[in-house]
Amino acid sequence: MCLRGAVLALCCAAAAAWLQVSVGPSPVRARPGQRVVLECLVGADYPPLELELEQLQVRWRHEGRTVLEFAGAVRAARAGLSLAQDEVRNGNVSLVLQRVTASDSGEWTCYILYPPDQAQGSLTLRVADPTVPPDACPLGGGAPRLRQLEEVIGGCVRSASELQRHLARLAAEVKACLGSPEAEESPARAQAESANQTAQA
Repeated sequence: MCLRGAVLALCCAAAAAWLQVSVGPSPVRARPGQRVVLECLVGADYPPLELELEQLQVRWRHEGRTVLEFAGAVRAARAGLSLAQDEVRNGNVSLVLQRVTASDSGEWTCYILYPPDQAQGSLTLRVADPTVPPDACPLGGGAPRLRQLEEVIGGCVRSASELQRHLARLAAEVKACLGSPEAEESPARAQAESANQTAQA
């Protein structure tokens, strides 16, 4: 009996190490009204995992609040959230959001309970500001800035540091337009570099 118990414990420990959760690239970027899929896949190293749906429990949380659960059937806290139920048995528990809004931005976490193991994965969703048109630049538009830069380059540039300052400012604005992860800190960085270059000149 002791030997059998030890073997069972060893098997359970090994099974716990097999279960894995992988999520898609983060952050996921979207515009209001778009259909978004937050990828979450359940897998195992070895042996190949064939999920028994009776044992599987899935919980999706948004900013710490449970918004969807699966335990044999899907229960969603609000309309527009779903799983591809025919894919769940294959380990695909990705969350489908039919029409995202700005309030959907933030951290989404996929919790998996498959006795005796549990695992989780998180990703971030960023829904664009609906007040900014799709082709607009939040910091004032690219074309006027490019014309301004052409005037600086085409005219008599007083010093290399002046040109470098304009280029740094333009680069910060381009990053902001493209939604670069560094966009929030780029304008401040560009201003600091500009101040340094002015002092050196």
